[in-house]
Amino acid sequence: MCLSMAVAAACLAACGKVPPVTDADLNPVNGLADVPRWDPAWSGTQMGEMVGQAGAVPCHGYVDLVAPSDDGTGARLEGWAWNVAASAPFPSVIVTDSDGSIRGAGTTQVVRKDVSAAMPAVVTEDRVGFIAFADAPPEGLVVYGFDNSDDTYCRLDSN
Repeated sequence: MCLSMAVAAACLAACGKVPPVTDADLNPVNGLADVPRWDPAWSGTQMGEMVGQAGAVPCHGYVDLVAPSDDGTGARLEGWAWNVAASAPFPSVIVTDSDGSIRGAGTTQVVRKDVSAAMPAVVTEDRVGFIAFADAPPEGLVVYGFDNSDDTYCRLDSN
């Protein structure tokens, strides 16, 4: 049975907030002090079960940072995601392991003026950055931008 992205969006919306991060953890372009956590009940769900049949859309985006989380229980990921088809930021991101099992998520709410300045003809908003958390080690994680209004997604580039 396929779960829709509406379920994923509801889980993101219902999640609590993590404790504020230290100044050393803040990206100087965003200043964001806290972000929503994802629902650990998703962990292990296959990506295809979450996104249904809508499929991939063109996007621009990049995973700038993949590092161990501050509490050592998983990973913290930062980057940006732009949905070319919608001419808007993806509202959320989903993190999977290399086998496609969902391991974490985040929301696209971080101001990234560097991105809109570098791509002004394409990226027309500043709030394209994300911070996501995963319950897996940093190695081998994959990040997808998601649009829950039409169940579309796009794999983001990373180094």
